[in-house]
Amino acid sequence: DFYSKLQQFLTEAYLGSEEFSVNFILSEILKGNEVNDDILKGYIGFLQTSLFEVEFDEVQTFDSLLESHINMRKLKKISSPSSSVSDSTSLMIQMICLKALTTEKTRETIISTICEESREHRSFVLKYRKPLSQLMLSNLSPIMTNVLEVKK
Repeated sequence: DFYSKLQQFLTEAYLGSEEFSVNFILSEILKGNEVNDDILKGYIGFLQTSLFEVEFDEVQTFDSLLESHINMRKLKKISSPSSSVSDSTSLMIQMICLKALTTEKTRETIISTICEESREHRSFVLKYRKPLSQLMLSNLSPIMTNVLEVKK
C-alpha cells in the first residue's frame, strides 16, 4: 500500500502542479528561460522505473524543440542559448526518447527527423546526439533502411 500512496503523492505533486507540468517546462525552455533540471531528472527517473505514467504529447513537444532549434539557426543568433537552457533541452529530449521506446508514433517521428537531409535537422541530431543515442541504437535497422532509401 506504501507504493500506491507514494505513486499518488508523486502524481499529485508532479502532474497536479503547473510549475512541474511538462507543458510549462517546455514553454520556459522555448522562451529561453532557465528551468529546474531536477524536475526533468525526476520525470526521467519516473519513466525509467515506470513509477507512474507521464502523459504529454511527445510528438508535439519534439516538434516544438526541433522548430525552436531551426529558428535559432535561421536567426544565426550571436548569443546562443545558455548552457542551462541547452541542458534542459537535452533532458527534455531524453524524456521524449524514453517515451518513444514504448510509443510507435513518437519513435517514427524521431526516426524520420534523424533521417532528414536538411542541414537544420542534421544540426539538431548532432547537437542532441547523446539523448537521442539510446533511441537511435535500438532502432538502427529502420534508420539505416530509411537512410539508404533516401540515398537512392
